Order: sequence, then C-alpha cells, then structure tokens
Amino acid sequence: MPACATAIEGLAVGCGCCDITGPVAEVGLMGYGNLRQKAAGLHFRLRSRAFVFGREPGRPSFAFVSADLWACTEAVKTAVVDGLQDIFGSEVYTKESVLISGTHTHSGPGGFSHHALYNFSVLGFQRENFDCICKGIVRSIVRAHASLEPASCHMNFGFLRDLSGNRSKTAYSRNPEQERELCAGDVDEEVTVMRFDGVGSLRPMGLISWFGMHPTSMDRDNTLVSGDNKGVASYLFERKFMKADYRAPNHFVAAFAQCASLGDVSPNCGDNGAGTNFTKALWSGMRQFEKTRELWADSAQTHKDTISITSLQSAHRYVDFSDVEISLDSQGSYLESVAESQEAWAFSAGIDSKSQLQVATAASQGLASTAQRLKTAPAAVGAAGGAGSTSDGPSGLPGLAEGQLKSPSVLYDFARELLARTSPELRRAHSPKPVLLATGLMDPPWTPKILPLQLLVAKCAAPRCWAFVIAGVPFELSTMASRRLRSALRGALGAAEDCPIILAGLANAYAGYCVTYEEYQQQDYEGGMTMFGPHQLAALTQEFCALASSLTSPDVHQGNAVISPPDLRRQQWNMQTGVIADKPLAGLQFGSLTSDTLGAYFAGTVVSASFCSGHPKNSVGAGLQHNSFLEVQRLLADGTWARHADDGDLETVFRWRRRGIAASEVSLEWHIPADVPPGTYRLVHFGHARSLKGAVLPYQGVSRVFEVRPRPEVIAAKL
Repeated sequence: MPACATAIEGLAVGCGCCDITGPVAEVGLMGYGNLRQKAAGLHFRLRSRAFVFGREPGRPSFAFVSADLWACTEAVKTAVVDGLQDIFGSEVYTKESVLISGTHTHSGPGGFSHHALYNFSVLGFQRENFDCICKGIVRSIVRAHASLEPASCHMNFGFLRDLSGNRSKTAYSRNPEQERELCAGDVDEEVTVMRFDGVGSLRPMGLISWFGMHPTSMDRDNTLVSGDNKGVASYLFERKFMKADYRAPNHFVAAFAQCASLGDVSPNCGDNGAGTNFTKALWSGMRQFEKTRELWADSAQTHKDTISITSLQSAHRYVDFSDVEISLDSQGSYLESVAESQEAWAFSAGIDSKSQLQVATAASQGLASTAQRLKTAPAAVGAAGGAGSTSDGPSGLPGLAEGQLKSPSVLYDFARELLARTSPELRRAHSPKPVLLATGLMDPPWTPKILPLQLLVAKCAAPRCWAFVIAGVPFELSTMASRRLRSALRGALGAAEDCPIILAGLANAYAGYCVTYEEYQQQDYEGGMTMFGPHQLAALTQEFCALASSLTSPDVHQGNAVISPPDLRRQQWNMQTGVIADKPLAGLQFGSLTSDTLGAYFAGTVVSASFCSGHPKNSVGAGLQHNSFLEVQRLLADGTWARHADDGDLETVFRWRRRGIAASEVSLEWHIPADVPPGTYRLVHFGHARSLKGAVLPYQGVSRVFEVRPRPEVIAAKL
C-alpha cells in the first residue's frame, strides 16, 4: 500500500447515481440462499453509482460502477452494455470499457442471473427486477457521462482496524507460516479512497472507497430490502455529510465499493456481531464512513506526489475456467511455484527473482515434481458449500457442515447423480472436496464457466508507469488469495510498490469463491464454493497475468475472441407468482388508514401509521421506484407541506404484509432523529393498485397531523 496520498492530474471524471431498488415484496432476497427469506418491505433504497473516466470532456475512456447488488451477473453486464450502445453507439461503451461491481448486499431482491443455481432460492428469473436493475445502472452511467468534466483526483490510503474478522481462521492458518508472518493479519484492513473535485467549479464531485468485507450485518431472517453496511456508509456520506438530494440529477456520489478480498471476511466476528440488524448495519457502515471521511479530508491537503496521466486503457478477455491448463514448465513464461515453498511466500512479499514472472499458488511439492501441467475442472459445489458459512448464515441443511471431507450421505450422492452423472475423474479433480452438486455438467450449466476478466488502468510516465489499476474479478477471493493475485499482477505489469492495484469484487459475472490451494484442503465454506477445483487460483492468476501482458506488450493478443458466454435468455423460468389484482380491505379504499399516528411525539421516538394498500410490486416500472413509497412531510410557515424524509432515508422503514388473498396492508415508520427540528409533521403513503382488467392506478394516503417536540432532557436543560 502507498504510504501517502497522491494527486493525479490530466483526468476528466463524471459521477452519476440512480435508484435500482426493484420489487420490495414477495420476491426472494439474494445472498443467503434461504427460500423463506422473502422481501416484505424496505429498509432504504438500493442505488447504482457510476464514475466515467476520460482524458477530456465528451471523450470517455472507461466507466466504473458500484451497484447495491449481491453481484453483477453476466446477464446484467450484457444488458447494460446493450442499453448504453442503443444510446451512444457501439464504440463509446463496450464490455471492455465498462466494469460493474456489486457491493454484495445479501438483502436485495434476486432473480437477475441467467444461471439456475443463483435463481433457485428466489424461485426463478425475475424480469421486473432485472429490468429495473439494468435500466437504473444505464441511467447512472448516462448521468455520469453527462457530467464529465476536468477533475482533480486524489488517492489516499489507510487502515480500518477492528471492524472485520476472518471467519475461516483454520483454513487461513494452512497457508505457509513464512507467508503469514509477512502479512499484518488474517484480514486486509486497507481502505483505498479516490476523491474527485471539479477543476473549474472546485465543487466536490464524488468518491470511491474500496474496503473488503461482507455486507452481512443484516442476517438471513431479514425481510427488508437494504444496502446493508456498504449502503449505510454511502448514505451517511452523501445524504448526511454532503447534504445530497437523491432526486437532484447532479448530487455528490459516494460509492463504498467492494474489494474482491471479502471472501473470508465477516462483520460479525466478536462483539461486532451483537445487536439488531439495524444497529449492526449502522455501526459497520458508520465505521466505514468515518474512516473514509478522514482519508477524504486528508487527501487534498497531505499529498506528497503529483502524477500526470498519459493515457487511460482497458483490457478484457473471456476465459473458460472449466478447462484451464496451468504450466509447470520452469522454462515457460509463467512458472507455477510451489505453495509450501519459499518461492511462494517470497513472491507474495514481492521479493521474488525478477528473471521471470512467478505465479504463486497451486500445487504441493510432490505434485509439482511429478506433473508437467495442472488443470481446473468443470464447476461443482462441495458439501461445505451447501452448509453455508457458520459465522454469516449456515444453511441448516441436514448432514452438511464446514470442514467436511467425505460425502455426507448416500442420499446426497443419489441426488447428485440424478441431476448430473459425475465421473471418478471429476471427483478426483475436486478432491478433497466431496462433490455435492456438479453444476458445470448441467445442460445448460447451472453456474457460469466462461467468465470475464477485466483491467482498467491509468498510465503515467516512467519510472512509475501506472497511476492506478482496477481489476474486475468475478469471484470472492479469500484474504490470502487476493494478496497473491495482487502481487502477481504487480509483477506482470511491472508496477511500482506505491501503485494501487484494486481488486474490484463480484464484477461483471459471478462464479463463487476462490481460495488458495492450502485453504482448499480445509474445505470450509469458501473452499466448498471454489467451483473449479483446487487449482482455480493458479488459473485465475495465470489468466490475469496474460491479460496484463496485453497492456504492456501491444503485440500480445488479449485472448480468443470466439469464446463468449452462452446466450441463456430463452431458457429462463419463474415460479414466483405475480400480482393478478388488488382488493382493498373490507369497508376501506386504497390509501385508507388502518391505524393512525398519535397527536405528538418527542424527538428520538418512533411514529407509525398503517394503510390499506396495493401490492408494492405494482410500483416497479410505474415510475415510483425512482420516487418513494412514503414521505415524512413538514408544515412550512406559508401553509404548504415539504418533504422532510422518504424511504431512501435511514430514519424511515416501510413494511408490507398480505391480508387474505388479494389485500395488502403497509406500515410506515419514522424513527425521529434526536436533532430533528420541532414542528408539525405528517406521514404520506404513495402506491399503485392493479384492477382485474390490468389497469395500474396510483393512490395515496395521509396520516393525521402530529407535533414533534424536543426531548424532555433538552427542554429541562433550557430551564
């Protein structure tokens, strides 16, 4: 990590943000794989945050997007690029120049993949959610494109201590002791902040803050759509610190983006895992916000170096990870060094021989001495993968546990073979992982095998050569796997030690986890979800280094252009019922109150009201998803009502429940902040109801007027 802040000149940057919330009722939440975890309301809204980089206004080079999603799937990436090309033509934004990274919230609506394994828990492909996500990401990039202007960029670096913990310590301890001793700990606590300010306007435009940790503060029983701790951090910086108005087109944009090193990193270790979902998400998000605010403020004042950009470049290739050969030929351009050997840990520390590129990882000494090549295998989930993470959300499936090295039962074996016949060779290739489900043998495959690798780079003059590097990784990497990959990329690019190499996680596609060869032997959850076998990290490192070579050597081809993921759009299914028609509760109309507020409240308490409602799914695609289901309105001196807060704010909660067959009821909560201005307020609900003829009509409901008064201790202090 660089030791101090760096100023970067010669960039044009645009920032844009858009709502991507989608349906907030009766759709499965994606992340925990829990069939019973259905959305039933909204904690706060999900957003896409886009940053377009260029050398001058009107000429973008590439775009980086951080979206409040479980992951960016190949289906989403393809649809977004298609949407951009409909607007800008085929050459401005391409798969090579657009990188979309998911924050990995486990509390967003699912069903936006074209691969069956990731749609099972949400009962299939959810078209309305998919469209909402893709259109919102496109809008965020369009807004960033429109705001592209000369910008000063400052990068700063720091550490966020005692917030996260390694949830698979036993697996981590299997890595070579010498390698572990060179590292600060069993999680990466680095925070990398990129700040953007307009050169002419001098206005703060936005920032990206990368920090690797699971957004699993909201647990597997949560039913509220939420951006979790990453979304909380963005909200605190944008709305509370920078006073952004999400309904304004050019507000400050703060992306708390995900690092690929999150694989074995949890927010729920020790005391950090105590408390309610709301308090855990707020605590974790606030810690990320506070550290980022500190680095953001310091970056423009304490920078030591100034770097001038000479060019911006991107590189992209597809790789079939089910069949990658890793050369062990010591005379080849890539050397697979032995994981237990001194070469592996020395390479990780950046002190390996400079005579040839060292790719650390995958084989044991005995295997390396007898084999000339290693290979990956068709994708398969292990027993530990089916068990889930003990720290962040065990599945509860009988007979499955982390650390499992044998088949759990003949029943699981029978089910596996019924779905796809596995050969002894495939099972040996995945050993010691007991294969639970051979997803790569399904037709069509239940998980992707052809995956995108991507690099976005800013070049500068020698000797530094690179100002920054962003790598789009379609896996969740363990802490040690990310360290090895980052070091390998640094060597492949010839990048200086102070050049930030950012591994952007869950980017452009998703195919599970990636751990080191040693960690794979433990078969904790992460090892069980390392889909392509024990040598997956070796393959990933080799292919990323080959992609990096295409940037350093113009004569090196990026890859086989013929290889591309299969088009699965016509092979989707959906078992989740939609809304046929809404019926109001007996004797009521849509928007009628079922329970009202009191007449007065103290700041720091909770006010609530309930309404007869239509189904919230009706509002997706009707325009309301970019507005609000609720508003807290304040009476102004001139007698008009003004929006004080809505369902994009952390202080509100929107809950839904079905009443009977076709009726719905919603409750609106306002957790009144302690510092709210005293005055007269009301709650307003907005919704849409569907008739038997299919017409979707808007309605609204209004609570009684109530007073908000200062807390008693505040009043007493003034007496």
